[in-house]
Amino acid sequence: MIQHSQHCCFQSQTVRLMLRKKRGLVDVEYRSHMLFQSLPDPALSDINEMAGNKSEALSVQLIPVIGITIPVIVRQGTLHSSVSLSDFDIKQADTVGANSVLSFRINREGNSSSYGDFRVHFTPCGSEPVIEGQINGVAVYTPLTYRTVDIRLQTPSGLNLSNGELYISYLKPGESGHSGPLAESRLAIP
Repeated sequence: MIQHSQHCCFQSQTVRLMLRKKRGLVDVEYRSHMLFQSLPDPALSDINEMAGNKSEALSVQLIPVIGITIPVIVRQGTLHSSVSLSDFDIKQADTVGANSVLSFRINREGNSSSYGDFRVHFTPCGSEPVIEGQINGVAVYTPLTYRTVDIRLQTPSGLNLSNGELYISYLKPGESGHSGPLAESRLAIP
């Protein structure tokens, strides 16, 4: 459903798409984007009135053009991808009350994109795991082979990010770690 405004009134429009695959398509992931924009009605613009006015003054009118781009992915045939995590770095907060940031790299191999959610748990020595951070909807699209991700860590008050272990999991969207992560890694914190 697309919504656009004309004189502050919203209208909706339904757009239907149909996919027809040609014969003999190579087994690969095809990707494109659809752009939807709400264009202003030129008849309602004040520019026509200004052009008729023979004034010597300079006039500028800014009209926002709002749009949304939606990725479209079509998968043909047998596709696969594998993901691993590497190059971990924790940037400790320099000021009181600021959050530390976990930076790492997602490495993708195969002929398919990767898409999922990240969860970061910290287990202090001898204690239960605590959720430190999360990001939903992280993708590594083909043909990219890697992407760098930064996750802001929300350390609960009274808990130091030391003497424990970080567990980073990359999960299928909307699933828990029990159904099998796409990738996972453990990082010892001294």
